[in-house]
Amino acid sequence: MQKSDSGGLTEALLDVYIDREESDDCLMAAEYIVEPSNNFKDKYQLIMASTLVDINTLSTCKVRVLNPMDVEVTLRQNADLMSVERS
Repeated sequence: MQKSDSGGLTEALLDVYIDREESDDCLMAAEYIVEPSNNFKDKYQLIMASTLVDINTLSTCKVRVLNPMDVEVTLRQNADLMSVERS
């Protein structure tokens, strides 16, 4: 994830990279559900929408993050923000 400043009462569409495994290459569709991690929920007062992504389509995926508070939040590159499960 790239560094992103999320001002108060805003919405951001962030690029995220999901590590691939060799077994993903054998699948026609490698669909994963991306959800906020417990670290993200504990550390930030932000909302991340759960997203279904196919990692065989693009090297990065987009996730939507909402800041419902009236304060600016900074997300840094390589932060632990999401969990990923094969659907």
